[in-house]
Amino acid sequence: MAKYIGTYATSGDVQTALNNKELSRPFIAYTTDDDKVYYGVKADKAEVGDIVVYSVADDLLHYIKQADYNTTSYPAASYVPVGVVAYPQTDDAILGPTGEITFMGLNFLSKTSPDSGQSREQGLEWGYSNFDIPELTNYANSGTAITDMNGKANTEAVLQYATAQTDWKTASAITWTDKAGYYPAFECAWRYHTSGTVQGDWYVPACGQINYIKDAESLAKLNAGFTAIGVTSYSLGFRGTSTEVDGNSAWCHFSSIFEIQSKSQNYFRGRPFCSKLMTRI
Repeated sequence: MAKYIGTYATSGDVQTALNNKELSRPFIAYTTDDDKVYYGVKADKAEVGDIVVYSVADDLLHYIKQADYNTTSYPAASYVPVGVVAYPQTDDAILGPTGEITFMGLNFLSKTSPDSGQSREQGLEWGYSNFDIPELTNYANSGTAITDMNGKANTEAVLQYATAQTDWKTASAITWTDKAGYYPAFECAWRYHTSGTVQGDWYVPACGQINYIKDAESLAKLNAGFTAIGVTSYSLGFRGTSTEVDGNSAWCHFSSIFEIQSKSQNYFRGRPFCSKLMTRI
């Protein structure tokens, strides 16, 4: 909730307040049904490239503005980096930023080390290539596929059918055969966890979520965040998505375009996403 620092009868009074205050943060002014003008601090908004950390002191996730982050002020022993913001919160005109912050993990999904992932990318298969997941929308072209922002819901829908490797939630490695019940990319995403997160928090991003960060400006901000915490940068090679085309194929991003790929190909590599409510440090 916004913190209101004053109530003024007219917009002129608000301007007077602005002229007589040395302000270091953005402020907002708005009217209500009582015809008064309310003036208060506009909340900070997480942006692409900001750093998500686990704070040991309060056992919570927080974000740090990329420009503020350094290991002297935020030593890793106390503020453990767990991701970089990939998609910001929504923004309400009065309340400011609201909702969850979506961030990308620091490691790549891995069938051989599913709990932690690994620093080098590994080829992953989407899953069984002869089954149309009933709960997923089929997107026949990239123009509509990029409207899919439901990576978490997509992942949960697919995992209902991950029944072939009965111990995939606990086994040391995720196995793959192109048969019913195998969904390696999604199983690896579910297994992945970090300080401040648990199994089941992370997911395979949807087509629209990858599309949001593929322009040059967003990609540069994202990689500046990874560089700040000493992690391998993110490139748009083969990047899998949880967005389905049909029973045989799904959407994958390569270079500058989205392509349709067979679910059984090991092109669905990448870092997992996570969405959480958190505050700025």
